Amino acid sequence: MVRRSRKSFWVRHAWLLLLLIPALIFTFRWYTLNSTWIYPSLGVSIPRGYGSVGMDLSRWNGRVNWSDVPSGSVRLDFVWIKATEGLHWKDPQYQRNREGAREMGIRSGAYHFFRPELDAAGQARHFYAYAQPAPGDLPPVLDLESDAGLPPEELARRGLIWLEELSRLCGCKPVLYTNQHYYRLLSPWLPRTQSIWLAAYGYRTAPLMQEDPRILFWQFSDQGRVNGIREAVDLNVFRGDTAALRRWVEGSW
Repeated sequence: MVRRSRKSFWVRHAWLLLLLIPALIFTFRWYTLNSTWIYPSLGVSIPRGYGSVGMDLSRWNGRVNWSDVPSGSVRLDFVWIKATEGLHWKDPQYQRNREGAREMGIRSGAYHFFRPELDAAGQARHFYAYAQPAPGDLPPVLDLESDAGLPPEELARRGLIWLEELSRLCGCKPVLYTNQHYYRLLSPWLPRTQSIWLAAYGYRTAPLMQEDPRILFWQFSDQGRVNGIREAVDLNVFRGDTAALRRWVEGSW
């Protein structure tokens, strides 16, 4: 009799479970999309001697609450946002992040994750069609951090094809982003006028920045904490202050 009573109880209340489960799922999704994350600082020390700080984002940083970003203790002047990868992939957060940055008065630009094994000019056209870079934006960026087994000279040749095709399409001077390893491999083949954004973590001063004037941006950390962003963020500094950044951007178009 006890077992039958318990079974009858669950049968009578099964409809409650059918209502409760979707409600819990909806509540969790709402919280994930709309909750605010506030951090008292960027969570890392900013290198001394740099007057302009920025970040870069992709879908891996989640849905950004852009209205909270400017409330941080350190002003962020710029942000590069992932737009595309390879010949077909598009970052689903790109358009939203671009609009959010503009609304908050943060200068933004787009970057493309390069697949060296694929058609370089085709990747540039794919990026240009989706990212739609325009004067006033940060110049577009080629993110090169893979060699697909290619020798340095061929890797550089393909990267330059992307940069030259993008320059032709937008009438601007794109930036090359890479790490120290690929910088050393590619540097002999890069033009003297090529602007470089270098990733190097764990240093108090930017490695190679004093030796090479082409290096204008330094990604010094991938563990930043920014108001309105749940996941850790890449942080960057520019060689100069905000006025110098503005002049550089204007001269890049």
